[in-house]
Amino acid sequence: MSESVLHQQLVKLLKKEVMSIVPSDCWNLIQEDTPESRNRPPIIVEKHRPDIFYNWGSLLVIGEAKTGNDVSKKRSRSQYDSYLRMCSNFSGNAYLILSVPWLEEAEANNILRLNKKKYSGDYTTKVCAWIVGAV
Repeated sequence: MSESVLHQQLVKLLKKEVMSIVPSDCWNLIQEDTPESRNRPPIIVEKHRPDIFYNWGSLLVIGEAKTGNDVSKKRSRSQYDSYLRMCSNFSGNAYLILSVPWLEEAEANNILRLNKKKYSGDYTTKVCAWIVGAV
């Protein structure tokens, strides 16, 4: 599926964030769902494929990019629930990172905060806001 330029920029922002968490000698294990990628993330819980996925040893990182009109859609909320469930069940350090346009940052944080209450566990959620020209 052809992705918008905005979505592609949001995925780039996600990858930069994931690279700050993953040890540099493991960067080649980061999977990304981009047109040029040969190493796409797996389809995980409930048939969702994240934009960025890393799972090695005791570290799990799931990244999802959302354009403004997608942040609060039903399908997006289903993805967040699936990814939060996977993070809550992971034994180790788990992260769910969303990348959104800066105008959607507060809404994305609110959605994650509310959904995180359903899935107990010791994992981290983060929202990265994209501003034009920042990537």
